[in-house]
Amino acid sequence: TSATIVHHPEHADVCLFASMARLSTNVRPTLYDVHLRPDLSAFTFSGTVRITVSVEQATKQITLHALQLNVGAARFRSAGGDGSSLVGTVGDIDATNEWFTIDFDQEVPAGDGGVLEVEFDGVLNDKLAGF
Repeated sequence: TSATIVHHPEHADVCLFASMARLSTNVRPTLYDVHLRPDLSAFTFSGTVRITVSVEQATKQITLHALQLNVGAARFRSAGGDGSSLVGTVGDIDATNEWFTIDFDQEVPAGDGGVLEVEFDGVLNDKLAGF
């Protein structure tokens, strides 16, 4: 997926991703559905994000931004055809670039797009990174 820099006339001084490395444009997000489950007594949280994506070019890898998260299971469900699902293998988070890569044994097909679902957890701290 890709983070797009948007310069809004009313918020011209805000550009959150200007200094970050750019992600591939072969998979583009169109909708984020985030569910967070905070545990305030343990200062932790877990969650799931379902990202509706448009797949511009078939790929065996999808890279996402993340900071101070433990990323668990990842799946891609195709929107077209039989709605088949691919299970991905999540790599380590690259702390320098604040991203991680999901590898698939088969190509995520171009065309109809689908939903990428990723499970994660993290620690609640005063920086609220990842939350």
